[in-house]
Amino acid sequence: ETNEARAFSFMAAMYSVGMFLGPLVGGCMVFPADWAPNLFRGTIFEVKPFLLPNACFAALCVVVWLLAACCLEETLPREKCQQLTSGRATACGLRSERSLSTSRDKNETGETSTAAWCQFTSCSPSPLGEAPPGLWRMVLSYGLAFAYLIASTQTFVLVVQIGRGQGGFGLSPAEIAMLQNCAAGGLLLTQLLLYPWLVQKKGYRFCITLGMFTVVAISFPFPLYGLMADPAKFGAWRMVPLGSMMLVQMSAFGLCIPTLTVWVNR
Repeated sequence: ETNEARAFSFMAAMYSVGMFLGPLVGGCMVFPADWAPNLFRGTIFEVKPFLLPNACFAALCVVVWLLAACCLEETLPREKCQQLTSGRATACGLRSERSLSTSRDKNETGETSTAAWCQFTSCSPSPLGEAPPGLWRMVLSYGLAFAYLIASTQTFVLVVQIGRGQGGFGLSPAEIAMLQNCAAGGLLLTQLLLYPWLVQKKGYRFCITLGMFTVVAISFPFPLYGLMADPAKFGAWRMVPLGSMMLVQMSAFGLCIPTLTVWVNR
């Protein structure tokens, strides 16, 4: 437990490295029929110019899943696994016997009812049914935090692409990638310099509270940033509030996600 903060911060740091490399590699792979016409012209990749980077990403996810399934060892001791399995099986058997006996008492013919038999046959030693409520709360919190992270990032990308004719920023993919690099830089600096130190000084609860409060505080005035959307009037300065928002927001998420990961792991 003494190295938990440092260990899980490295995971988020690798995520930030991916945020640096992802836009760079993905941007180079779009419109493949233009930079490799002999290979991609006349194919589906010409009709759907963004399919190639997404297909490569999906293939990479499959490779990572196979590596994790085949190469990672189970950290839970075998004795503990046997105890959990036998405990669930015993509890399942007791529930099934109780259900069958109750059904026989109610059935004058002595035949087992269909409902009781279904409950008996479907009773399996699933670890999900025996998980403590605290674990469910941690998993739910982790899922909600990660969902909010992804949703806020995608919403930001969609909103800043609204054209100038509608009063939006009208940012290009290259400009959005630059803002994503600001977010990646904030996350990387937080994980390498701030998060482990803050956990030792203040604790995990303080980290997640500070992180969520900062996320809300920096995201709430987002509509006001649109007052600087006009490039003719503000030039490159219009990117400052957006870049600052992405940097601070992702830094704050860097205080929340590793903390929830530690709690789930415990």
